[in-house]
Amino acid sequence: MLAGAAVMTAAPVHAQDASLPPQGRIALSAVHDPDPHEALLTLHGTLAVQDTVLDLCRGFVGEAPDLVLDYRAQGFDLFISARPDNLSGEEGVSLAIQGPGGDWRCSGLRWGSLRDFPEIRFEDPVSGPYRIWIGRAKMEAPQSARLFISRFGFGAEPDRVSGGLGYIDISSIDAIALGYDFSPNPHEETRTARGHIDGRAALGEDCGGYFDSRAVLALNYFAAGGVEELVLSADSEHGPVALAFQRWGEWGCDAGGAEGRPEIVLGLPEPWTVRSILVWAGVHERGAEYPAVIRLTRRPASE
Repeated sequence: MLAGAAVMTAAPVHAQDASLPPQGRIALSAVHDPDPHEALLTLHGTLAVQDTVLDLCRGFVGEAPDLVLDYRAQGFDLFISARPDNLSGEEGVSLAIQGPGGDWRCSGLRWGSLRDFPEIRFEDPVSGPYRIWIGRAKMEAPQSARLFISRFGFGAEPDRVSGGLGYIDISSIDAIALGYDFSPNPHEETRTARGHIDGRAALGEDCGGYFDSRAVLALNYFAAGGVEELVLSADSEHGPVALAFQRWGEWGCDAGGAEGRPEIVLGLPEPWTVRSILVWAGVHERGAEYPAVIRLTRRPASE
């Protein structure tokens, strides 16, 4: 999956030679320090990546990979992104990555744009070598770029607080807006509960369940007087559910006990404000996936 550009996969036309020695080779497990890992690479390729991998890929690359990442998966997503070393310049860069299974993904310099920050996300990745090419927009002069490898997100400063649950792909999140007197009460939304990231590893020992790195729901709530608190809950007829949320800069979760019916009291929001709540719907068995009903209820604070 990808934020910011399309990710494509295809069998390559072998002008790029993954067997050639790369500029560098590193070995990382999913949990590594520092995170993100950062590498400075010099770009001087002359092969048009769109002619060798996919028509929709862009940039000029060399035959050999710029970097080979020998990766050991540990249940987190893998985020790989690149930035031009000189951010004040006009030229962007692109990414082309061959995964351990031989499939290709690419990002950046799309639709004729010369200024781009490519980002590729491998969801529940496998262990093995990831061969990485960084493409430059033009062939006229050498260019350098910084490559970032993380379990948290893209770029030099991803959100580390969430332990891997903080990846926000706006295009994939359904956003809803509710006023202080919303009706019906409770408000219900059906979303897919799923996950492979251990909540205990991501958010702490008290957080059971497995979650996807992406939130399933973004709630914008307009609060009025401070007489009613908000309660977030979920259940599913198909299996147990866990909930995680980010509310007003704080994280929390509830696995819902053995039955998997979580209920989280969000408390009294500050009056006459609009607050955003991001919600993750998880499962008790890693890799499970089924629909769940998420409820937001307002009730008197004394209940």
